[in-house]
Amino acid sequence: MAIKSTCCTPNLIKNISICCVILSMWGFIQLMAMGLMFKFHSVNLLYDMIDDVDVTDEEEFYRELNISYTNYATNCFVVGVLYFVTFIISYVLYRKTLKKINKKKHDSQFQNQHLQHQQNQRQSTGSAFHEWREHKSHRKKSVP
Repeated sequence: MAIKSTCCTPNLIKNISICCVILSMWGFIQLMAMGLMFKFHSVNLLYDMIDDVDVTDEEEFYRELNISYTNYATNCFVVGVLYFVTFIISYVLYRKTLKKINKKKHDSQFQNQHLQHQQNQRQSTGSAFHEWREHKSHRKKSVP
């Protein structure tokens, strides 16, 4: 006998996957934008990297700064791609769960229609039988 889990319902999985889709798309866009800013050596990001560069010579400072910009840009692009993979996985999970929910609804509606049809058929068959029996008994009474 299988035990049904009530903590992971299809609706909950659908809502979680929607949340993951939104967050991963946001992370992807933000990290790609930051990666582009690091790649083009945005001055606004300079103060975020100054702690990483520890030199006394100006030429060495700029060389280390270029290396830091490149490393930060690469890291942002790699993590952005990972966010995109998370987006794809979450979207696929969302679509599968949505199909499962719609199939359940369709099966439930079909089953309800089938049961309603059976009940209507029984009622109509029962009333026809009663009418026939009543007609037959009425005919017997009227025959001398």
